[in-house]
Amino acid sequence: MLPFYNFIWLTVVAILGLMLVDMMLKAERPLFKAMAVRFNVFLLCCLGVQAWSVWMGQQKPEGYVLREDTVVDGFPLPAGTKLHFRWKKDIESYEYAVFPKPVEWKGVMIKAVERKFYDQNMGEGVFLKLAEVADQKPVWSEGWLCRVDDAEDFGWKYVGTKDKRMSSPDDYRLTGCKLDDSFALPVPQLGENVKLGLHEVRYIESGKVWLAWLASENMPFTGLITLDGKKNIVEIEIEPKQTNILGCVFDNVSLLTWNRDRPDIWTVSARPKAENELVEEHNVKQPETCWGRKLVYQY
Repeated sequence: MLPFYNFIWLTVVAILGLMLVDMMLKAERPLFKAMAVRFNVFLLCCLGVQAWSVWMGQQKPEGYVLREDTVVDGFPLPAGTKLHFRWKKDIESYEYAVFPKPVEWKGVMIKAVERKFYDQNMGEGVFLKLAEVADQKPVWSEGWLCRVDDAEDFGWKYVGTKDKRMSSPDDYRLTGCKLDDSFALPVPQLGENVKLGLHEVRYIESGKVWLAWLASENMPFTGLITLDGKKNIVEIEIEPKQTNILGCVFDNVSLLTWNRDRPDIWTVSARPKAENELVEEHNVKQPETCWGRKLVYQY
């Protein structure tokens, strides 16, 4: 499908070309005609280059079958693997690999893998993304129970410093995944023995932290939990969907925040009532403490 910006660019070039053709046909002076012809040739060259670029971007990668076992960036590629390339036909620059039989990698039976060199959350590097798997069962990866049947965001980044020609699963770090419904994270900041289901986790390279999105289905709130590299909770942000939050009843609250730097305090963002607002029977007095911690209100 032609990207929108390419469509706009081609349309502008076509309009300019038609205008110049019209000027060329109407021009009486030879100098103007010559200038119009030269400019039209230039525009046609630009149009041709752009059309070639679009066409190349829509081509399927070229394939190449490995004749012997190979390891690239610590990832094993058995003989018979079909490699696909986009621009450069070199084993080190493959972008897609289809295996002759499933390859076990960090607990996942992989049939095909996608390889990228940039990630919007982690910058430049070597990244592996699941493209096709042989087993749909969830797998444990770096303390997270990841879904394999929804593997769009399931992948790893190569962080190794060892010999790239030796298979080294430990040299790959999980970048993120969707979590299985059975996974629950202990959150003692919301009460003793409280565990919350998570929907997705993603590692943020710049901050060296994990972002974990709460599974909001059948929950009285949505939210985000930030954890450090050792899976210790650094910050919790909760957006209530109802007034009763795990036994604490609030009124007109938009956000609750807990931070590791202030472990005994929950910060509550609430909307102040107008002086002339009538107090109705359903209005609730804001609590001063919840879940064994003090509540600090911000209006």
